[in-house]
Amino acid sequence: MGKVTGLKAWQTQGNKARQAMTLNNIGRVWSDLGDEHKALDYYNQAVPLSRAVGDKSGEATTLHNMGVVWSALGEKEKALDYYNQVVPLSRAVGDKSGEATALNNMSGIHFHNGELEHVIEMQDQILKTHREIGAVSMEAASLYNKAIVLQKMGRIEEAITCVEQGKAILLRHNLPQNAAGTTIQKYDVLLAQFKGEPAPQANVAFAENSEPAPQLIQEEAIAAMVQLYRQGGESALRQALQQADEAIDALVQQIKDIVGE
Repeated sequence: MGKVTGLKAWQTQGNKARQAMTLNNIGRVWSDLGDEHKALDYYNQAVPLSRAVGDKSGEATTLHNMGVVWSALGEKEKALDYYNQVVPLSRAVGDKSGEATALNNMSGIHFHNGELEHVIEMQDQILKTHREIGAVSMEAASLYNKAIVLQKMGRIEEAITCVEQGKAILLRHNLPQNAAGTTIQKYDVLLAQFKGEPAPQANVAFAENSEPAPQLIQEEAIAAMVQLYRQGGESALRQALQQADEAIDALVQQIKDIVGE
């Protein structure tokens, strides 16, 4: 009889934490494959297991993934409910990056709903968090997002200040773009639009595109590792990466089980 691996092994051992992690990872795979409902099935199994062992970080991760799925399915209010659960859990474990990501996703939904005051409140919280963890690229992106919202609210001078601050961060740290992929040239175009000036000649094509909208930032993993390194040093970071490798091995075996290999 072959060795039992993956999810079955964790179930046999009664290891709820590993079960939850594996179920979450399988859910991510199904989501990436476009089967959001199957992803939700796995996420719904993972959450109570994380709660049973008091793993608030794992619970927050899965709830965030569920919010992403519901948003993709067009159920924005359900997505907000899940993101709202993520924020206090992330704060409880000191995961400022996870907190900022949830707030950013929530602000995107509020922007979609036209609830601009809510967006500004959340962007201010996000900026505070990015500054605390030294995530300068994400800080620049949040300033860009906030500027767009302020402009829509008619607060042009404040919007211009945010764009100028974001651009200054990129220049100061020799970054060609922010965490959402917005280049310094696009900051220049936005400034020209807000000031009613002609767009820089090299960027006319960009300026003629549809109006900008706030961007979701997808670098939470890097920010989390930066925070981990600052808290526990290289040994803590290497231990976490080793655990990630083990999780990937378990996930690969689980996928093989699913497809019958």
